[in-house]
Amino acid sequence: MSDVKFTSNKRAVMGEAERMAGGILSAVCMAYDGNAVGYITQRGHVDTGLMRASQTHQLDLQNKQGIVGNTAEYAVHVEMPGLTRRWDGGKFMQDALNNYLQEYQQEAEAAARQYFN
Repeated sequence: MSDVKFTSNKRAVMGEAERMAGGILSAVCMAYDGNAVGYITQRGHVDTGLMRASQTHQLDLQNKQGIVGNTAEYAVHVEMPGLTRRWDGGKFMQDALNNYLQEYQQEAEAAARQYFN
């Protein structure tokens, strides 16, 4: 009779899966940030460049989500014109999401292919 030993690789596999998910999510968030910054520039919301430099994201791997935002104090007023004062061409973040959904899908697929090729 032979001795057979079974070893669980569950932790290693799950760790690798989380690393992959984080890489894919990061790629999509970076593409989003680039599109939001593009709208900031295109719509003339540039004085000092602070708002472009303040576009950022965080990854929440535990909940498998990316949190995108802009930390400039006045960004909310540009995103939501009329809240406290009038800014033309608002909704740079909403448009960066809605107008590039197909691009984000392609970005996620390209990032996933890196792990499987």
